[in-house]
Amino acid sequence: MFEYHTLSLKTVDSTSRYLKDYLCHKATANSHPQIVVCRSEQQTAGYGQQGSAWQTNKDSAIFSIALPLAEKPEKQWIAPPTSIRVALTLQNCLKTLVSEPVFVKWPNDLYDAKGKVAGILIEQVRSQSQRYLVIGVGINRGDAAALHVPQGDYVLSALSKFSLSALLEKWLPILHNLDTQTALTDKELCAWQAVDWFANKEVLKVKLKKDKDAVLQTATYLSIDHQGQALLEINHQLKTLSSGIYSLRKCNKEV
Repeated sequence: MFEYHTLSLKTVDSTSRYLKDYLCHKATANSHPQIVVCRSEQQTAGYGQQGSAWQTNKDSAIFSIALPLAEKPEKQWIAPPTSIRVALTLQNCLKTLVSEPVFVKWPNDLYDAKGKVAGILIEQVRSQSQRYLVIGVGINRGDAAALHVPQGDYVLSALSKFSLSALLEKWLPILHNLDTQTALTDKELCAWQAVDWFANKEVLKVKLKKDKDAVLQTATYLSIDHQGQALLEINHQLKTLSSGIYSLRKCNKEV
């Protein structure tokens, strides 16, 4: 059995926030740092990219993972494809635990046929003696009708119930060997395309994340490239978009 340290909570504002505080102020120095998982039955102030809220229900799987990183100076840069790899490996593990199809939406959200079922936020933190990649995850399980999104930004859905412990046993050994340094391989690109929420040449809307009032621009989706950027055709020109700046939406529904 893969070994990791677990912090189990009844309720917390944010598992990622709690875990980052733990790593910086409470974790002890260790010559062989372990993966740390913080899981909670309830999360009152979960957050996503650009400070957006993440809504859950009583059955949701709520957890954050601290993944130790190499300390060598040349290894301190985290390659952009890391978020793609995290989403793809999570999808690959989930598909063995639930009956419904699970898709990936650029850059690292998970969807079923009806809407968003999981959100992922990746951050870095340094303790006194170690750097960590903190992966915050919220996966909706059970009753999708109990979920609510402020402002109706997108459609939420929920997967059938599964064991979080079983998911962690499958996923953590893979994350332990996660490549955070190199470009995506052709094999990884093919794996992404096989479960991509967007279809090749699908017409989408592009939104600038930091501007809530920005006009949505129409674009034709092609795929992603080896750097994890979205490949789009806009005004008959090929464009690459970075995930930290832009988000993509289907035209026929706000998902």
